[in-house]
Amino acid sequence: MAKKNMLMPLLLLGGLGIGFYLYKANEVPMGLTIDKVVRDTQNLGVTADGKELTAKAVTGSFRREDGQNSPTVTSELKDKPMLVIFEDGDPVFAEVINYSDIDDDLALIEECQTTQPTDAEELTEWNSVCDEATFLFNKQLNGQWREIAEGAGATQESIDTQFPIPIEEEVVEDDADVQEAESWLGIKNPQMFINTLQSNQVW
Repeated sequence: MAKKNMLMPLLLLGGLGIGFYLYKANEVPMGLTIDKVVRDTQNLGVTADGKELTAKAVTGSFRREDGQNSPTVTSELKDKPMLVIFEDGDPVFAEVINYSDIDDDLALIEECQTTQPTDAEELTEWNSVCDEATFLFNKQLNGQWREIAEGAGATQESIDTQFPIPIEEEVVEDDADVQEAESWLGIKNPQMFINTLQSNQVW
């Protein structure tokens, strides 16, 4: 009887120890906990089996619901949030990123933020520099999202639809160059161009 009485406190202590361990383990939340949304939902495309992929930049914590050994991802800084990937609305992956990599704030394009010049020639040059900087900005931003979508498992077709590769506008030939070409060919109007083709049996 005395031995049994001595075992009772040990069993109680053991039970408390196990209970404390389980309590501490449950303090780390399973799934996604959002403190603040830094960037709202961004569509990424679809997987090969038709699952819709989206992303959201948030502060908070994330742990996959696949066991106690899953690593926990946390973020408390808006400029270094978690980018969380969702499949059909369910969070499946999270990683801390530099928000500047996916920030589409046009105010970041410094070339366009200076005061517009009043001189016509200077304004033309200013617009050209701003347009080129905007094109490169959008191209880089699209490239980042394309990489994220590809890493998330989106199909190439859905990536191309969601994030089309920007194409630089073709440079229009200068009027002087066109006139020089026309002069060289002896062409003065469209009808002469057609006549020239016919005489050379182009068709």
